[in-house]
Amino acid sequence: MKQSTRCRGQYTDEPIAFGIYRCRTRYKKKHESDKEGGVKSSAFFYIHEVVYEEMIAYCRQGLPNEACGLISGPAGTDTGHTLWKLPNEAKQKNRFLLSEDTVAEALEEIRRKGDQLTGIFHSHPTKVAYPSAMDIACNPYPGVAYIIISFTDSPPDVRCFTMKDNKLQQLDIVLFRNK
Repeated sequence: MKQSTRCRGQYTDEPIAFGIYRCRTRYKKKHESDKEGGVKSSAFFYIHEVVYEEMIAYCRQGLPNEACGLISGPAGTDTGHTLWKLPNEAKQKNRFLLSEDTVAEALEEIRRKGDQLTGIFHSHPTKVAYPSAMDIACNPYPGVAYIIISFTDSPPDVRCFTMKDNKLQQLDIVLFRNK
């Protein structure tokens, strides 16, 4: 196995399938939900490694404020092929805001491209990579991947969830290299 600074974990040298590599994310700091009976992972979110790296770099550029955006993939899939960098209209280090107009414009462009929304991302400059109560309550797209990048440590912690009916399911992030 080779160490990766991109995902605070390790890639396997053996691909899962052609060009697909599992990103095993480990965390120094755990959220209380990581204890027995907390959020468990039993599903995956596949994201192109270039999109993954670009997402982290974009969020790092937004520091000390939160950065945010959308992820899309081909219609009929739940994969991340394209990163949509959107402005954090709140311009705060502990909150992000996307206006309805900004999201509607991005979603229209995603549809024109033949893609569908597969993920939402934002950073937590000073908090762990875990959805806040506001993140959970204000999530308008249940079922899509919800990625949080925390910059409390270096390299950043990255976690992925789905949120439906105020319940969380953590997803393992799987990076792939092919189109």
